[in-house]
Amino acid sequence: MQLFTQQLHFGDEPLVLPLMMPANFLVNDGETSYVNLVLSHPKVTPGEAAMVLRVNGDYANSMPLRASYWRSKQHYRMNFPMTLLRPGLNNISIELYGPEQSHAMSQTGNIVPFTADIAATSAIQLGSWVNYLTQFEQQLPADQLLFITEKMAVTAS
Repeated sequence: MQLFTQQLHFGDEPLVLPLMMPANFLVNDGETSYVNLVLSHPKVTPGEAAMVLRVNGDYANSMPLRASYWRSKQHYRMNFPMTLLRPGLNNISIELYGPEQSHAMSQTGNIVPFTADIAATSAIQLGSWVNYLTQFEQQLPADQLLFITEKMAVTAS
């Protein structure tokens, strides 16, 4: 996930994952992509908070947030069909909705938005045929990420 974004938390603003797909990519109708998030967030009651996944601004999936009394982090797996991706720049965004939080520690005592911290083990998994390469194994803007199909040259006719 760290190849795609430098965001360490989200909620006040959506988590945005920009993906650059090649002009000639094709997907099967049933192929699914997954966004695996490991999050730390305030405790919530059932139905009190949720995440909404959008691909290029269009709704793709949603999921309620869970709370646990014995875990400090929660694992969420959101999926979306690969057919929602198009050639060129794609934006996958995840919006977080939950109750505002009041922090006694804040200097102003103001209400702050519901936010979640993203663990380094969070990941995005595209179709099995998609590999992504970065030029120097570092954080790059989306327009510098190159996606290639596995063994494309071998299977091309």
